[in-house]
Amino acid sequence: MKRTLSLWLFGLFLVNACGGDTTGQRVALHTRVVMAPESVAGFTALSGWKIRLARAWVATGPLYYFDGAPSVVFDRGKENRRFRIMDWVLPSAHAHPGHYAPGVTNGQMLDEFSIDLLAPETRLPEGNAVTGMLRSGTFSFSPPIGGPLVAALGNQSVIVQGVAEKELVQVHFAVSVDFAAIARRARDGLVSGCKFEPTTIHGPGTVTVTVNPRSWFNLVDFAEVAPGSAESPTVIAAETTPYIAFTLGLVQIGAYRFTFTPDTPQ
Repeated sequence: MKRTLSLWLFGLFLVNACGGDTTGQRVALHTRVVMAPESVAGFTALSGWKIRLARAWVATGPLYYFDGAPSVVFDRGKENRRFRIMDWVLPSAHAHPGHYAPGVTNGQMLDEFSIDLLAPETRLPEGNAVTGMLRSGTFSFSPPIGGPLVAALGNQSVIVQGVAEKELVQVHFAVSVDFAAIARRARDGLVSGCKFEPTTIHGPGTVTVTVNPRSWFNLVDFAEVAPGSAESPTVIAAETTPYIAFTLGLVQIGAYRFTFTPDTPQ
């Protein structure tokens, strides 16, 4: 299903490049993934837990870029510190909280890969685009079938390890999520409607995908997780409340932001 969707979107892209817009010129795109700078040294989630990551491995899928405006992000929790997981378990609401009309597909990177989010950057395979406006993007997860971390990921799409602290309580944790669990939260593992800093592409350049793991943990309450230790972190079991909260966080559109830097000044 995911590959079928990729090919369908690719077809729309070719139509746009070859016929839908006679002025569009096809250009090459470099692709890189980085962690949000404000999260590198640690971050405080909306739940109040301060988190430092020791490992963050992710199996990624195709990326798509559109001329439609991004979806609306509802940052729940700023006004009310009570977090109710069931408020988020609504069909598609967690992945697409606002109305989203993607518009024309003006760019893409179609290869599965795997990234170490704690690395300074990860270079993904090349993508391409047609000259035109970009305002929103789709991030996607994949089973671990491409990139340098395939063996390390095993059958998991996300593996995260770290320490969470709150009110003198310290929890060393590890959590692994397979693709099926992500696909239950976002169809085909696609997180659509993410913000692409508005830009008009005139030539080749680099798309940077900035991932902010703070959004992954905003709903996670570590009070239900045993303290563990640095040598033996507590594994958050599947389908427990903290696990569900984490999987919901993985598909939040606010966790992924796209920017474009031209090879030459535009």
